[in-house]
Amino acid sequence: MPIKIIILNNYEVFIENYEYKYDDLILTLTREGMKYAIPFFVTINAYNNMRYRLTQNFSKKIALQLNNQDEYYNIFGNMRNKMQLSIFGRGFISIEEKSIFEFQTAKICEDTMYNESIQKTIKMLNEEYQIHAEPIPIMPDRVDIKDIEKYVKDLSRCSNRYIK
Repeated sequence: MPIKIIILNNYEVFIENYEYKYDDLILTLTREGMKYAIPFFVTINAYNNMRYRLTQNFSKKIALQLNNQDEYYNIFGNMRNKMQLSIFGRGFISIEEKSIFEFQTAKICEDTMYNESIQKTIKMLNEEYQIHAEPIPIMPDRVDIKDIEKYVKDLSRCSNRYIK
């Protein structure tokens, strides 16, 4: 069975745009998703930017370098005297309950070269691999007949007031 992965990057912006309109739906989907092979990945900038009820649906947690040491306690609970050092790319991950591991990521280039390095990598991967994910459809601000004509097969059920 294929796995559909849902990534909600920068949850704070999502909440800012939609407030809590979809809160119950996201709560249900994140709780029940793994039963149907739909894992959710959600990124936040601070632990308190997500409601506690929702955080309980995520058993695996990753934290990169945080500004405040107390944030690690909020995310992982008792850290058993593990202290986060101020080292670029250092972080903690909780894969299993009560098992917290420290990890170190690599610095791929100098700080000023990140965008250029990422764009170069994307170009190289696009040239090497011909299979790409389908683009996410976006509803235009205005829908014209040309946008939907390939989907319209019969106008018999349309009201005359919509046909010019």
